[in-house]
Amino acid sequence: MLLDIGVDHWILADSVGYAAPPQIRELVTAALAHVPADRLTVQIHDGRGMGLAALLPLLELGVRTLDTSLAGSGGHPAMPGTHGGGVCTEDAVRLLELAGVRTGIGLTRLIDAANWPAEEVGAPGKGFVRHTGPVPAPGRPGRRLAFTW
Repeated sequence: MLLDIGVDHWILADSVGYAAPPQIRELVTAALAHVPADRLTVQIHDGRGMGLAALLPLLELGVRTLDTSLAGSGGHPAMPGTHGGGVCTEDAVRLLELAGVRTGIGLTRLIDAANWPAEEVGAPGKGFVRHTGPVPAPGRPGRRLAFTW
């Protein structure tokens, strides 16, 4: 067992973005039987558009160390030519803040940093927040969202 040989911090990664939230929950729950949540880092890729949704079960399970990717950069050598990068840091920060988790990260400055590679070298940036701007936090002035069924 890894704990027996001195491994006390684990990193779990869905490096190609295949996992859906129930699979993430199952894997992390199994890992938490062997390592405390504060000794676990989880990296989620967004190759199938499930990355942000997979963050919510992690919060419920007590995981607080997430490996994300500025402007969704990155990929995986096993998936050449795909659009799979890490979950966008700026999207993750906004989701976490809207879920009541204080990140201590200045979203406006983070968006500026995420825009830099596109402006400087033409690198494509993924994500939503950097293109649309931050959603106003609840209770603050801003646009109202309307849902139609």
